[in-house]
Amino acid sequence: MEIGIHGGPNPQDDWFAQDLGVTWYKWGTAIDRDEVTDDRERHEQAARLGRRVCVDLRTSAAWMNGLGTVEYDRLRKAGALQSAEPRPPPPEQGDMDDDEYREVRARYERERFAAEDPVIRYNQAATHAAVLERIAENVRRHVELHKDFCCDWEWWGENDCPSTSEGIFHVICYPATLQVVHRAIKEVQPEARVWTGGNGMDLNDNWVAGLRKDGAFKSFDVLNWHPYPMSLRDRPQIEKRLHENYSGWRKVLDAEGLGQPYACTEWGYPSLGTVGQRQREWLSSKVVAGGITQLFPEEALEAYEGDLRIMEQHGFQVVIVHTLRDGPSRFWGDKCGLMAQPLKGLRGRALRAVWKRVECKPIYRVVRQWAHRGAAGPKAFAA
Repeated sequence: MEIGIHGGPNPQDDWFAQDLGVTWYKWGTAIDRDEVTDDRERHEQAARLGRRVCVDLRTSAAWMNGLGTVEYDRLRKAGALQSAEPRPPPPEQGDMDDDEYREVRARYERERFAAEDPVIRYNQAATHAAVLERIAENVRRHVELHKDFCCDWEWWGENDCPSTSEGIFHVICYPATLQVVHRAIKEVQPEARVWTGGNGMDLNDNWVAGLRKDGAFKSFDVLNWHPYPMSLRDRPQIEKRLHENYSGWRKVLDAEGLGQPYACTEWGYPSLGTVGQRQREWLSSKVVAGGITQLFPEEALEAYEGDLRIMEQHGFQVVIVHTLRDGPSRFWGDKCGLMAQPLKGLRGRALRAVWKRVECKPIYRVVRQWAHRGAAGPKAFAA
């Protein structure tokens, strides 16, 4: 099981990434623009450092909504949409008593719905098909430009998060987009691996059930978990749920899918590096009411070691840690770093001279041990 880090080559932190022994990067790229984002230089830098890359291909909710409006209008002007037959106005109550009128009005609404619903569904499907083709075209162009550097593509990480996706996949079905993106990538790069968008807040597995229910169980090559126990903090309960999820879906994938392997493009816990006057703090969340609590150093050590052990046991090929360094905000994701924020005024050798004592959290050493072991073992997806 190889270990990666969320981000890409960064001169400030390359020494630490090298020390960790990570062999993968994951970064995101927007494909919702006319010009293809050219990441070839970034990929070349990662290759020089001996690291493979999984790219999270994303759009934005605003772009997809806007595209839907444009495509609907285009189809309407082209006469490609259906229209419902004109209907008489709703009946008036007249001499009917209230009960009789409610029954008549309800029958009228049922008949109206029966006539209009197929038209609405047809027009929605036609609009979505046009949107999906635009998405596929942008994906093809990006993969075509970068296929000599990368063959691992995640489609829309955290698509199940209402904050990240802004609800767009309640308008257009994520499994439908995955099916189209999977075909588009394979057309350009048959050897590519298409990863599902990672999900799994509080170890929820409904997103996997959605792939199965909506016919996309064979439209990916890697099932990508983001096993964040957000509000869960009971260690035995976490481990129980992880084992149940991984073993349960392994059986289903082997029986109904293509036996796709597991991987992870985001994982970690907000944790403290030391216990001092500040003690534990509650961090902000855009999803969990009340916020997220940081782990004390000993709790974090147990969580990181335990989760990595379980993921290895269930055959994960790659686990990408979120992130190398803490960020400045009180958002929970900004405190998942293996290191604290950089010390002001220290650079180069001076920084490296104090990092183990000042910046590095205890979890850094746990991830380092797993990363070096993974780098010395079989390459991910070697089979």
